[in-house]
Amino acid sequence: MAGGFFNVCFWWRELNIMLPTPCGEQTHQHEHRANTYIFYVVKANAYGWAATLMKIQSLAAIVWTAPRIITFDTIVLLYNFRLRQIRAAFIKAVEVSKSVHRLDGRTTVIQNKTRPPPFKAEVTAPTLNAEAPYNAITDSMDLIKNVNKAIRYMDTLFSIYPKDKKGVWTKRNVHFCSGLVRIQLPCYESACTERTASYGQCLMLFLKSEFTNNPSFDRRWMLALHMTASGQHSSFRWPRILHRMYTLGQTSEPPDWRHIAIASDILLTQIPVVITRRTWMLMAAWQLFFIVILILQVELTIAWNHVSGLQKFSSLGQLIPFILGVGGLLKVLWGKWKMISEGLKEERYAPNGEYEEAMAKFLERREGCEKRTVVRAVTT
Repeated sequence: MAGGFFNVCFWWRELNIMLPTPCGEQTHQHEHRANTYIFYVVKANAYGWAATLMKIQSLAAIVWTAPRIITFDTIVLLYNFRLRQIRAAFIKAVEVSKSVHRLDGRTTVIQNKTRPPPFKAEVTAPTLNAEAPYNAITDSMDLIKNVNKAIRYMDTLFSIYPKDKKGVWTKRNVHFCSGLVRIQLPCYESACTERTASYGQCLMLFLKSEFTNNPSFDRRWMLALHMTASGQHSSFRWPRILHRMYTLGQTSEPPDWRHIAIASDILLTQIPVVITRRTWMLMAAWQLFFIVILILQVELTIAWNHVSGLQKFSSLGQLIPFILGVGGLLKVLWGKWKMISEGLKEERYAPNGEYEEAMAKFLERREGCEKRTVVRAVTT
C-alpha cells in the first residue's frame, strides 16, 4: 500500500518538478520534457499519454486496494485482540489435560483426583477454596471438549466438498420457444455433494445473512478466514458453505466462534502447502515474465534518454550488484528445484510460540486417543 501512495505522489506531483533528462541537443526545458521517454509496452513520452494513463491507473489502484487492506488488517487485529484470553486458556487447558485419560472431550476422568464433596451451608471458607483446583480443571476440560466439538463441526461443514472430487465442465441443453429451439451451453458441474438447495437459494441466503446476522458474523468471518488460508474460498463455494451452516444450526447449537478460531488454527497446521513441479514452473515463469518487463523498463529508459556510464561492468558500482543478483537467483532456483525434485512439501509457516506448542501437543494426544479407540474397537 505504501508503494501505491508513492506511485500516486510521483505521477501527480513529483513528475512535474523532476529535472529534465538530457536527450539530444534541446535547450529549453519543455523540449527536454517532450523527449523524455519511458517504456510502457511501447516507446512513450513520460509527459504524454503514458503519464495521463498512469495517473488514472495509480489513483484507481489506491482507491480500490487501500480501503480493503485497511479494513481487513483492522478486523484481523481486532479479532486477535479478542482471542488473546481464549488462546491463553487453551494453552493452560492442554497442560491440565496431561492428567486426563482421554482428550477427545467425551470423558473427564481425572487421575489421582476425587470429586470434592457437595457444597453445604456449614462449609467454611478454607474448604470452599479447596474446590478451586477442581473447578479450574473442569473449565479446562470443558474448553478441550468445545474445541473438539468445533473441529467435528468444521469437518462436517466442509464434508460437502470431498477432497477426492473435483468440479468438471459439462454441456447442458437449454430450450427456447416452447422447446422448438435447443442450444447446448457449457456448464460447470460443482463437486458439492449437498444438493438440498440450488445455488440461487444459497446465494439468496448469503444476501439475507448480511441483514439478519444468521449465522452470526463472527462465525462467518472465522470460517471465511479458514477457507481463505486453506485455499478453499471461492465465490461458488461460500454460499453453499453458508447454507450448510444454516442447516446445521437448525438441528444443533453451533460452537462458539472463539472455539472455531482455535479449531481453525489447529486444522491449518495439518494442511501443508504442496507445490508440484508443474505449479512451481508456472509460478517461476510468471515471476520471470515480470522481472523481464522490469529490466526492459529500466534499460530501455536509460538507452532512450542517452544516460551514459551505466552500460559496462568496469565500475564496482555496476559489477557488485550484478554478481550478487545472479548468485542469489541461482541459489534460490537450485534450492527450489531440489525441493520439488525430491518430493518435499513446503510446510505452512507458523511461529514457534507457546500457542503453537500447545496445538502440537493437542494434536499428538488427540491422534493417540483415536488410535486407542480404533484398537479397542477391533479387539472387542
